[in-house]
Amino acid sequence: MPYQPGNKARAGKPFWRGRKRPFSLNASKLSGRRHFSTGTIWQYGSAGKACMSRPLSAPSSSTATLSLPTPAWSRRCASGTPCHSALLAAEPPAGLPAHSNTASSSLVGDSRMSAKLNSTGRLTRPSILSRQVLRESSGSLKWSRTKKSSVGVRDASMPSSGNDRFCGSDKPSTCASMEEPPGSRNNSLRVISQARCCPLQESFYGHWRSQVHVRSDHLVKPPGVHTAAGRDRFAPMKRNCLHLGLLSLCISGAFAAESEWITIPSISGPLTIDGNLDDAAWQGARALPLTFSFRSPFPGFRSPFPAGGEARVATRGGFLCLSARIPEPDRVVAHSTGRNPDWWSEDLVTWNIRVQDTAVRRHLNLSLTVNPLGAYRMQGANGVESLEGAAKLLVAARLGRGEWAAEAAIPLDRFEQIGFIDVQRVRAPRPNTPELQWHWPRANESAPFLFAALTNQPSPGFRRMELRSGTSSEPARHSLSELAWIPNNAWTDEQRNQLHVPRMLANSLLARMSTIADQEKRAWQQVDSQDAWERFRDPRLAALRKWMGPMPERTPLHAMVTHRAKYGDGFVIENLAYESRPNLLVTANLYRPETPSGKIPAIIVVHSHHAPKTQSELQDLGMTWAGAGTAVLVVEQLCAGERSQSQPWPRESYYGRYTLGNQLLLAGESLMKWMVWDLMRSVDLLLERPDIDPRRIVMLGAVAGGGDPAAVTAALDPRIAAVIPFNFGEAGPEEHYTEGPRGYPFDTAWPGWGEWETTRCLPRSAVDQFFPWLLCASVAPRPFLYSFEIGWPEDVEHEPAWARYKKVFALYGARDHLDEVHGFGPFPGPGECTNVGTFLRKRIYPILTRWLNVATPEVEYHNPLPESALMCLTPALAAEREFKPASAIAAVLARQRLALSRAKSASLNQLRINLKDKLGDIEPPANIVAKPLWTKSNSNITVDALSIESQPRITLPVYLLKPVNPMAKRAPAVLAVGQGGKGQFLSERGEDIMTLVRKGVAVCLADVRDTGEIASSASRGPNAMGLAASELMLGGTLLGAQLKDIRTVFHYLSTRPDIDPARITVWGDSAAVTNPDDFAFDQSEMQVAGPFVQHRAEPMGAFLALLTGLYEDRVTAVAARGGLISFLSVLEDRFCHVPEDVIVPGILEIADISDIVEAQGSRPILFERFVDGRNRVAWNQALKASPLLTVRESSQDPDLASWLASQSRRKEQ
Repeated sequence: MPYQPGNKARAGKPFWRGRKRPFSLNASKLSGRRHFSTGTIWQYGSAGKACMSRPLSAPSSSTATLSLPTPAWSRRCASGTPCHSALLAAEPPAGLPAHSNTASSSLVGDSRMSAKLNSTGRLTRPSILSRQVLRESSGSLKWSRTKKSSVGVRDASMPSSGNDRFCGSDKPSTCASMEEPPGSRNNSLRVISQARCCPLQESFYGHWRSQVHVRSDHLVKPPGVHTAAGRDRFAPMKRNCLHLGLLSLCISGAFAAESEWITIPSISGPLTIDGNLDDAAWQGARALPLTFSFRSPFPGFRSPFPAGGEARVATRGGFLCLSARIPEPDRVVAHSTGRNPDWWSEDLVTWNIRVQDTAVRRHLNLSLTVNPLGAYRMQGANGVESLEGAAKLLVAARLGRGEWAAEAAIPLDRFEQIGFIDVQRVRAPRPNTPELQWHWPRANESAPFLFAALTNQPSPGFRRMELRSGTSSEPARHSLSELAWIPNNAWTDEQRNQLHVPRMLANSLLARMSTIADQEKRAWQQVDSQDAWERFRDPRLAALRKWMGPMPERTPLHAMVTHRAKYGDGFVIENLAYESRPNLLVTANLYRPETPSGKIPAIIVVHSHHAPKTQSELQDLGMTWAGAGTAVLVVEQLCAGERSQSQPWPRESYYGRYTLGNQLLLAGESLMKWMVWDLMRSVDLLLERPDIDPRRIVMLGAVAGGGDPAAVTAALDPRIAAVIPFNFGEAGPEEHYTEGPRGYPFDTAWPGWGEWETTRCLPRSAVDQFFPWLLCASVAPRPFLYSFEIGWPEDVEHEPAWARYKKVFALYGARDHLDEVHGFGPFPGPGECTNVGTFLRKRIYPILTRWLNVATPEVEYHNPLPESALMCLTPALAAEREFKPASAIAAVLARQRLALSRAKSASLNQLRINLKDKLGDIEPPANIVAKPLWTKSNSNITVDALSIESQPRITLPVYLLKPVNPMAKRAPAVLAVGQGGKGQFLSERGEDIMTLVRKGVAVCLADVRDTGEIASSASRGPNAMGLAASELMLGGTLLGAQLKDIRTVFHYLSTRPDIDPARITVWGDSAAVTNPDDFAFDQSEMQVAGPFVQHRAEPMGAFLALLTGLYEDRVTAVAARGGLISFLSVLEDRFCHVPEDVIVPGILEIADISDIVEAQGSRPILFERFVDGRNRVAWNQALKASPLLTVRESSQDPDLASWLASQSRRKEQ
């Protein structure tokens, strides 16, 4: 779970439940000038949770008896002996100075307390009596027991029956004494007698605390309310056996030697709460350095993590002023804004303050948490509302270069002068780095404080933080009312309906898909034997392997068990970390039987894209199968959980796939390939274990994003004995319930359809016919379970793919190796699950038992652990290994491949051929069909509207704007293209257009497919990328198809009698707003929007202009605005803001932008306001390889239109 401040149990928030058996505590007032007669006795359980509390109050001359019920969570140990837990502690006021300006107070007399614990079951005798006395003797304070004994010697008061092993422990009771110099303050709880039950468990820590509040009227120097606190750490609670048998009668002085008093000074000078810590007043504040809670076990270790920073505290004008300066070399992780947000996983700093509220005489346990954006939450206190009322609580934060800072001021008008304070910094997880924490004074400790005398300084000022990250850069808008009369659309509404314009591209793609599906069906109908099937299957699997490319070298896994836990329920959980390729972290949870018998089967679980490996259904699955004797390895997929490549926020296992998938495609890789390789190396991991049966390894792909990689892995890796790929192979809920009737006949296989999640629609899968059903059937005769998350609309016999599956397995005589499993209900509906629910698992059990003798669990186990218990990446491991983000590893591959391509010194013609292989069909038709639509004119300009067919079912609307009175018989022309189409050119580039027309240059505005008037959607987000993904499935690219369109228009212009074919220039443009240079709040597309708007690049127009110049020799010049400076820049960060439809898979294996520019060395080229992969204005000197290239960051003289016109005149001369 994301870190939630305030979750830690505190003494002021006890909870308790009880049973009948009592613990009794007797407290009496004894002689002396200071009397202990009021307080609070706390009994704490495991992990710092208060289990019960009772006030202790006794008149000065009486004895009080307190009964505490046995905790409800009391269990029996393995031996059957009842186990109880009790830490009974009380601190007398002796040694506590009355509040004054002096540092100490002398002690007079003594203070004594006695306690008696009665227990009905644990010890051989029912009672223990202990007493401790604080005396002033010979100038020193001395703690001593009334019955003297030394450390390590058996306490005489501890009963002995010859058997000192209490519930598995042989450690004897101990007692302790200590001496303190005069005036010192002690806050240590000392064990006087102790019996420890149940052995320690790995990595579990129980925190035990006690707190007593001493009334001021029992002090020598009133007024003053003092709080004493102490803590100790004892054996923690085992899952089914509480570590009890523990009696500690503890009395301490005021405060521990480890956490000394601090005096909070009063500061003077100008001070404004605005997040800026440069105010001179802060120099006089008390510094609280934050220290790292992790200590490296490695000699010579140098932490790669940032420094912890420093907090400061002071008083000023009736306010307690707090500040923190936090170093952060990486981008901050922050999402929340405002007051009292529900925190995401974010960078946070928290001040915990425990102090007395003088108005209501109650203790306040204040916890103020602030993030880098100035969002704050004050919680955990009585009367918080009054503190925050009337804007009294002041909080601000500020972002700086390499750091962030927070400031706060809390009114002091109800605070007593003494209390406790601690500070915690939480750094949210980053890729390859777990959550980190820094503390002051130390983890799980607080320091006592008292305020110095307040001064008459004015209250601090306040200035609210403005949420701003630089200034977004917007291209100049050159709109002109002179062109407002020109309509944006060339077709009338009636014509648009007849042409089905919004579905023009989709219909074209569907027709191509249908043609391929018919071809595949005819080939399938020839399969009538095992040999015929393998001749059908093998070339399609070979095409899959060719598309994926060679797998990486099998390098050492460097596997490590970072945590191993036994829960006493028949299974063990191991948290694993290993490397599927050098520096690429894989995290996984291995659930295995506690006492395996011989070689055991193993199930590799590929979780869904809904949630990471810690999701409760995955835990249930792992624990249940492991308890029955089967190992279960839940492998965390890329982008999920600890393998997140973006932000540690909800649903990043889903959203993060979009960016990483695009980045890997550019490098000639794919997200599917990387996931498959992770799973293959996970098989390697299992096979290294001697207890795993290599012939019984099952791969289970959970619903929604897990079945796809599971099926592909099983198709390519024969070591997988059986595969269960949910929602794959024509078993998707959407195509059954929400996408309308099936678009193919029953005997025609479904090739799939594109969507932004590239693992679900593999490039070239349609054109090369490795359809989803084939990937599933290719495992035959190995067992295959046709798996559907919900209920079939009718039954499985009505499923088209089922008939094919039965035929394939029958050809092998292995019909019993094919089965199906399904859930219930429609989609959406109650049968949906996150991974694999109980209903589905119960149907899988008997099938796996029949196939591979996998034991069927007797019961379903459900006791999910917190996410923290299943984390694999530790600070120590992150520090030792050099794990890298996937994008960084892909960038190295891309640079290597690009360098190899450049070393070959390919000719211009070879570059064209190589790029065409990546782009797809880019050739214009031999015979271009153009139809005039209408002509409109005014006094200055004439507009011809026409349609041009670039291929069947794709018709382009085009405008040609010409001077009414052309200067020459054949005018020069500019061909303009951009994502917004001709409508955006008219509305935002009108001045540029008129400049060209006035200079006698015709301007052609073309809408290529899926732009402008023929765009399928107004959206440009991931959900609008389905058509581009479908084009990839068909073996092409949308960018390549658009290049075909613009080249078709170029060829048409070259044939017009009024256009000079030797003077045609190409203009590519983008009107997209860019991100600031210092933008640091990137997040995944589709994620809930944060406070800072991030903008997406639209480089299509500029890239098409450049490619047109590459393939068309007669292009005079190229001008481009808002293009991408380099495809490599898309891989330089784990975030990128480039749409999928401009991604060309494998282009970096051939060339980058600079190579395409260099190949046009004799052509003038202008680049203006080009951007990097994060859509920030970029400057790249590497592009200066061409002497005729002009690169500028903003519009300059001559402006783009004048530059284009001058290039036309230069050619004419």
